[in-house]
Amino acid sequence: MKISIVIPIYNVERYLTQSIDSVLGQSYSNIEVILVNDGSPDNSPQICKEYEKKSPLVKLINKTNGGLSEARNVGIMKATGDYIMFLDADDYWSGDFLSELVTFIKKYQFPDYIFYNYKYYYQKKNIFKDNNIHVSKDKLKIKSGISYLHTLLKDNKNYQWFAWAGIIKRSFLIDNQLFFEVGRDYEDVLWTPQVFLNAKSVEYFEKVVYIYRLEREGQITSKLTRENLEDNIYVSNFWYEKLKQIELNKDLKISLMKNFAVRFFVSIWYLDFLTLNEKKEIIQELQDKRYILNYRNSIISKFTKVICEIMGFSNCSKVFKRIIQLKRTLKNVI
Repeated sequence: MKISIVIPIYNVERYLTQSIDSVLGQSYSNIEVILVNDGSPDNSPQICKEYEKKSPLVKLINKTNGGLSEARNVGIMKATGDYIMFLDADDYWSGDFLSELVTFIKKYQFPDYIFYNYKYYYQKKNIFKDNNIHVSKDKLKIKSGISYLHTLLKDNKNYQWFAWAGIIKRSFLIDNQLFFEVGRDYEDVLWTPQVFLNAKSVEYFEKVVYIYRLEREGQITSKLTRENLEDNIYVSNFWYEKLKQIELNKDLKISLMKNFAVRFFVSIWYLDFLTLNEKKEIIQELQDKRYILNYRNSIISKFTKVICEIMGFSNCSKVFKRIIQLKRTLKNVI
């Protein structure tokens, strides 16, 4: 079984060596490491060239900058493996697990999708934390993607849709045309649920595979722009419209929308950090899609809906700006 590992690369020279070494250090050798240089302006392309010279397992693809989604799509099309894994170049793999994962895949008769465990790495404090995901796979009689969604969202209301948190059969991706939407942040939230919805066979590999680095400058999670908040709204509304077209259990649709609606609430909470003109544009989008306020997954989202209905989106965002600023101040003091 051949495994293709797709690593999109942009401005990650500080972390790239650790990332690639964590893959090449695997005892399982039937792999190809596809480095997709997405027009990186730093020293990352040179580092990639050196790895390509040293290892026959490494393939370097150079392209003009098009974003993470486009880089991943290029990797999917260039991959020749039976299965594909994604690795962000500022993250890395945890230990030597790939042989065990391949044995697991064979044991369960080559599922379409296998998602696995991971840890968060907070680099400023140099600490690791478990993701606290709960998976009740033993209760499942039919292990389809939809069956897994039922139990995942029941036990994990805020389930994260990381594209790198699983290994996917390449033929399954191609047959279902599961590519990443280009030009959007939070592309994982658009892509990964569709993997679950289309997969006829899914398994969960409990071993920690992936180390997700946080607190790095330049991460999407650290950005705050008008485009970023627009994409939050876009993602939640994309799924609102798509779920209306899919034949699916009503309770599961509601659970999914409550999860996706978090992105809509985030756009409200951070709205007041934008300029006045940017804020006006976002408020119009929020008003046009205010029906998403009905999908609330937490006390804070319920509170947000009430404040928006009483005071409006603008004043609600001012309240949350003060709350966020206070939390940041207290965090710095502590």
